[in-house]
Amino acid sequence: MLYLEFSRRADSLKDAILSAIQDVRKANIDADVIRVDECNLVTMAEIGRRMGRSRQLVHQYITGQRGPGGFPAPACNLSHGKPLWQWCAVSYWLVQNDLLRVETWEQARVVEAINTELEMAHQREFDPALAKEVSERCG
Repeated sequence: MLYLEFSRRADSLKDAILSAIQDVRKANIDADVIRVDECNLVTMAEIGRRMGRSRQLVHQYITGQRGPGGFPAPACNLSHGKPLWQWCAVSYWLVQNDLLRVETWEQARVVEAINTELEMAHQREFDPALAKEVSERCG
């Protein structure tokens, strides 16, 4: 596995990421991009870190002790009592409640969309028949 890191100027985060992916593919180094290194699954502590707030405050939003309620449900659990949330959904809720800049949510959407497409491309390569069936039946 090869890990590459890019720093570049572009009109947008989307353009920077997509041009980096294209550059890797054109570099003829027998490498491809599997995902953009920004995990969409986050812990309560990571939500707090990304907000610049405490884990305790995030817990209060989750339980409805603070804020307007309606915090997104966890996407999954690593183990009992260790839930993970989708950052894109959480950042949207935070933006809707004036707790986070809209640009942060927009960046989360871009990264999630790119990672989703990269993962589907990998699935199409790994098991084309399954990927086609899933696409047809879910699309």
